[in-house]
Parts: sequence; structure tokens; C-alpha cells
Amino acid sequence: MSRAPGGSLSPFAIVMCIGAGLLCALFAVSALGALVLGTFEEGRGPAIATVVVGVTASAALLLLPFHRRLGRTLGCIALVLFAAGMLLAVFSPGLSSDAPGPYQAAAIALAVLLLARLGLSLRRKRRPEER
Repeated sequence: MSRAPGGSLSPFAIVMCIGAGLLCALFAVSALGALVLGTFEEGRGPAIATVVVGVTASAALLLLPFHRRLGRTLGCIALVLFAAGMLLAVFSPGLSSDAPGPYQAAAIALAVLLLARLGLSLRRKRRPEER
């Protein structure tokens, strides 16, 4: 994210965060509407997971310009939920692919990279500065 000279987000970054948050919220509401109207006869679990991840991601994006710590925390939660949803979807018995190997490898790689990134971030925060 671009920062203004004072350390806060630039006006362009604030507008982009709010715009992306509103788009995620629109996506989550449309998925929730399709879920409520009964469009999904099968696969209600992934549809509910989509709504939860969409709401969490939109909340993170909308909060980021105003409360950075809470926005980042919600963003991390949304990424973890997304990775878990991908793992559940790829390893479900009803996967309609002849060769699920590349999809499974991609889902595992995303989850491992995400956990490594979060672990390194937490480790960096706990380590006292050595200067």
C-alpha cells in the first residue's frame, strides 16, 4: 500500500480499499442471495464458505484505512478461511476433475505458504529488536 508522507494511507489507497471492500461485499451478498433463493441444491457447504470468506474479506478491506491492526487481522483470517475452503473443495469426494493432482498441489502450496508467512510474521513480532 502506498503511504502518504505522514505515515497514513494515501487518499488513492483509501479509495481503492473501500472500493475493493464494497465489491467483495457485493459478491458476498449476491452469493448469500443465491443461497437463500435455493439455487444451490448440492454444495451448500462451499456456498456458505464463500459467503463467510467474502464477508470477512470485505470487512477487512473496509476497516483497513481506519483501523489498520483490525483490518490486517481480519485479512489474515479471510486468507486462512480461503485456504481451508480450497483444501476442503479440492479433497472432497465429489471433485469433478479427471486429474485432480495439480489442483490439490496448488491448494496445499497456498496453505503452506500462507502458514509460513503468518508464522514468520508472528515470529518477527515476538523477537526483540537487536540494534
